[in-house]
Amino acid sequence: IAPINDAIAAYNAQEPGKKLSYRQFAKMFSVSVTTLRRRQQGSQQSRTTKDLNQRALSPQQEQALLQHIDKLIERRLPPTREIMRNFASVIAYQEILESWVSRFLY
Repeated sequence: IAPINDAIAAYNAQEPGKKLSYRQFAKMFSVSVTTLRRRQQGSQQSRTTKDLNQRALSPQQEQALLQHIDKLIERRLPPTREIMRNFASVIAYQEILESWVSRFLY
């Protein structure tokens, strides 16, 4: 990921009158011209950023869900899928689907 970020930084640091093309920067940093252009223009994110933005729960919210499950187990209450889905929906401030619970468990 570093070469693409370096290429974007170098492209953005150009003086206004001396603009090099995306192709020239892609060649200098050995990155894809298309990826460089899309990332620099903001129409494409890195996979890591995209994955984080598409998660139903943040890592902190997942940790809170796991702590809730642990508390249920300590009280000898089985954490059903419905309980998990309801609690996840509350902490995510959005409706969590049953399919998300299945992916979370496995």
